[in-house]
Amino acid sequence: MRRRKVLFLLALAMSLITVASGTTYYSLYYPGSADVPENPELTVYLDSVLWANTTAIAWGSVNPGQNYAKNLTVVNTGNTGVTVILKVQGLPGGWTLNWLANQTAINPGEDATGTLSLSVPTEALARSYNWDQWIEGI
Repeated sequence: MRRRKVLFLLALAMSLITVASGTTYYSLYYPGSADVPENPELTVYLDSVLWANTTAIAWGSVNPGQNYAKNLTVVNTGNTGVTVILKVQGLPGGWTLNWLANQTAINPGEDATGTLSLSVPTEALARSYNWDQWIEGI
């Protein structure tokens, strides 16, 4: 009887081993991917006031030989790092417009702040002057 029990347990163990070794592991592989496109976006503040795109920066009445300043902050609200550059076109001869934070690299959520300085030459004549300026993030 004891021998039957041993043989039964041995046969049971062999059956379990056979079933376990015969089990097939099945797996399906599905690689995933997604692209987040670069979205450079800048927000500009002039003297701490949100400045809308295409809004003129009016310096008001200026005097020959004088310098004028405004605080200009550019915030990177996009999802990629950029270098911010002040571009100027059509500035009258002898006039200068500089931004101290020009060519600053800023990551998303960071800002570049600096003085925007306008210098009027001593020989500036009495009239209205116009030029274009813009900030680029490259």
